[in-house]
Amino acid sequence: MDNGNNNFLNTAIKANYLPYGIDLPFGKNGSRFTNGKNFADRVGDLVKLPLLPAFSDPRTRGVASFHGVNHASAGSGILDVTGSNMRLYNLGARKFAFLNIGPLGCTPMARASMPNKECNEALNYAAFLFNTQLVQMLDVIRAQMPGFQSVVVNFFQIALEFIRNPSFGGFSDVKNSCCEVSVKNGGGLCKRDGNVCNNRSKYVYFDGLHPTEALYGIVATRAYSSNTTTEVYPFNIQTLAQL
Repeated sequence: MDNGNNNFLNTAIKANYLPYGIDLPFGKNGSRFTNGKNFADRVGDLVKLPLLPAFSDPRTRGVASFHGVNHASAGSGILDVTGSNMRLYNLGARKFAFLNIGPLGCTPMARASMPNKECNEALNYAAFLFNTQLVQMLDVIRAQMPGFQSVVVNFFQIALEFIRNPSFGGFSDVKNSCCEVSVKNGGGLCKRDGNVCNNRSKYVYFDGLHPTEALYGIVATRAYSSNTTTEVYPFNIQTLAQL
């Protein structure tokens, strides 16, 4: 959930331009790949944390990092989850929350290459396989690392619920991106200063790959308070915070 790290990295994948962040409060960093707050921001609101600064930002030093920092970098690929969390564990971290991979085959970018814009089920199945292995791996880590506590938010299932039944979340468009996408990146990112829909809360996806703040808010609420283990496993983020 990149909130600006890519601004300070040598990458062409950035969100430091409109319409990204168009619905964020004035003065906030809009470098998120959505129209407003992302999942991490919304969870932070629920656990009463301020917006976390980007780790790569030179200003994130001293007291600016006391509440935590965000290491996420968009487009970074799959990292060594075990090694990364072991390093954090050795530094004293004990509570971890993971957001699994969403239904990749149902993004506007994936649908664009399919007849009638249906979901690409091969991509969805690949995401499903990864998510299954993620839960199994974390169960092993939890048994090996004393005090390690983690939850996995089933973004895949929750997002798919509203893609299949959009009216449940007040959505009306699950196939198209809210912003005008750029052909330079294959339709994945918004065009700089391009057109953007007015009814953003009605869209599931903001650009060709990333959800709107509306969907992120629903997923964050489920992650924080749901008692259904198929939505957040093995318990919710509220319980994790109280441990």
